[in-house]
Amino acid sequence: MNEKPYVYAPDSFWLRLFETPVGLEVRAFESAFGTTDELLCYYSGILVGNVTHQKRGNGLTINLLPNLDPNRKYAWPSAEAFELSLGKLLRDTQSWNLVCERDCDQQPVPELSHLSSVQNELSLVYAYCKGASSSCPTFSLSGKMPDKRGNRTARKMAKYFINLCAAIRSPLR
Repeated sequence: MNEKPYVYAPDSFWLRLFETPVGLEVRAFESAFGTTDELLCYYSGILVGNVTHQKRGNGLTINLLPNLDPNRKYAWPSAEAFELSLGKLLRDTQSWNLVCERDCDQQPVPELSHLSSVQNELSLVYAYCKGASSSCPTFSLSGKMPDKRGNRTARKMAKYFINLCAAIRSPLR
């Protein structure tokens, strides 16, 4: 847990949560010089990123772990632990927006809607961050609260992320 688990990062990789799930903890970073104003976000005890925006009652925005400063002395989790924790966080949170941009070039960010394309895109992001691929996708994905008609989008997405994290554990094909 001493080194950053990723060698590359997209220009932007963040998660906006519209609610705070149980198990999410925000703590000030303790540097060698004392407590800083940098807020780190942990889910089930695993570092997932730092808080870039927080409003009472409106959730928070998290700059995800691959984008954190590699020179900081964080309690870096393994890549596998981060990916599993992110998947669990998305499963346990009903309303969120996940965005990945390889280059923040002011071009529109495609909104993904099919589970099969989402799985492929996140696999590519993780492969890119690990240095296993030179290609990094740009996408936006939202998990929504179920509506009164019984829309189960968030639960379907959560199940997908659990399966994705399990698939990422096996070698890339």
